[in-house]
Amino acid sequence: MVTVVSFQPSTREFSAVEEPPQGSAELALPVETLRLRVLQQEMLSNFGVLALKGTPFPELLDHAARLVADGLKAEFAKVLKYQPEDNRFLVCSGVGWGPDVVGKATVGADMASPAGYALRTGKPVISNHLDIEERFRTPELLVEHGIRRAMNVILQGDGTPYGVLEVDSRAEGEFIQSDIIFLQGVANILGMAIERQRIERNLRQALDRQQLLVKEVNHRVNNSLSIVASMLHLHASVAGSSNVRHELREASSRIAAIARAHQ
Repeated sequence: MVTVVSFQPSTREFSAVEEPPQGSAELALPVETLRLRVLQQEMLSNFGVLALKGTPFPELLDHAARLVADGLKAEFAKVLKYQPEDNRFLVCSGVGWGPDVVGKATVGADMASPAGYALRTGKPVISNHLDIEERFRTPELLVEHGIRRAMNVILQGDGTPYGVLEVDSRAEGEFIQSDIIFLQGVANILGMAIERQRIERNLRQALDRQQLLVKEVNHRVNNSLSIVASMLHLHASVAGSSNVRHELREASSRIAAIARAHQ
């Protein structure tokens, strides 16, 4: 029991009132929330390690979708890849969706859609009441699957945004600011993976170009040495002095040997 001392204005006296202790239900929510946040941090750490290992990007996208759904206790999550030629998003990876959605379904990328707004402005979007949402148009894909609430964050790419990372839920409740932080954390790791891919691609291109140049230089050096060896051998065959012929043939043999060693 907890004793609370209060002042009574009518009698100008203090009185002590005993209040019952807080029930376990009132304490369970903060503890459970704290456990969830700790779990989310662990998930982000493990996902970062997975990205650093050089996991293939399509596989990393699948991991991200599963991670987001598990970390936010949601039934659905998806990665929307922006397609500028159509001004739409392609659902390139996801959890909870059927085979007719992932890799096939598209949603609008205009400012009137939550995902489009997140892409255009770079600001995260929380829509906790899609059935009465007045800021945006609810995508038909979400309506068909009975989605009640959703969150969207931009997914940065190679110079231009790659798309949007989205989590969706049919359950009642609300996404809050700390949920956005977790979702953005996953998106940031994916963004670094995209940047790493760009750097590795540039390095591979530079290496291929360097190997081509080295191959060309080697080819030219070998040709030059072969030409010099042939010219010395030709001069040796027409030299009037036996000593000169001997020296020229020796030089020709040595240069030919250098050419073979170089190759």
